[in-house]
Amino acid sequence: LKLYKSLMSLAIVGMLISGCSSLVDITKEHTVIRGKAVDGYLNSATVCLDLSMDGYCQIGVEPATSTDANGSYTLKVDLILQEHENFNIAPILVYDGKDNDTGKHFTGKLKAPNNGETINVTPLTTIIATSIEKEAKTLSKAEIQKKINVAETKLKKALGLSININNDPIAEQGNGNDDLIKISLSLQKSL
Repeated sequence: LKLYKSLMSLAIVGMLISGCSSLVDITKEHTVIRGKAVDGYLNSATVCLDLSMDGYCQIGVEPATSTDANGSYTLKVDLILQEHENFNIAPILVYDGKDNDTGKHFTGKLKAPNNGETINVTPLTTIIATSIEKEAKTLSKAEIQKKINVAETKLKKALGLSININNDPIAEQGNGNDDLIKISLSLQKSL
């Protein structure tokens, strides 16, 4: 009986230890995507990885969250969703919320290509995401990244920008560079 109790205790401890280690592994299996939603910072906007590529966030199906008062968001994408056929091509999508600059409800939609761990979503990234959207399903991740790089280079040249268009326009304005915010705001108004 003592041997039986000792073996059962060891088995339970083993299960607890393996259970704890698998919990640790599960948290490491998330990809985290962070960034800002900027048309003026968007407060309480819906943000998702649009795996269905339908232009809407399917809460509970696609990784989704809301922005904070400063437009910041954090998406956690688990391993199962990372294996989704559209994971490498699905854009980050932002809509709704309140524009902190105007105090009004944001009625537009912004997108950005899913190409990193820090992804700011702005009117400029929307142009890039839209430019590769139609052919993305037929390209590899490397080909998509090459198309993104070419589109960004062309857009920077057309707009006369020397700065990375993926930067946070409001933070750049705080650093003394108004070009990105001025172009972003004029593009959003025209969209």
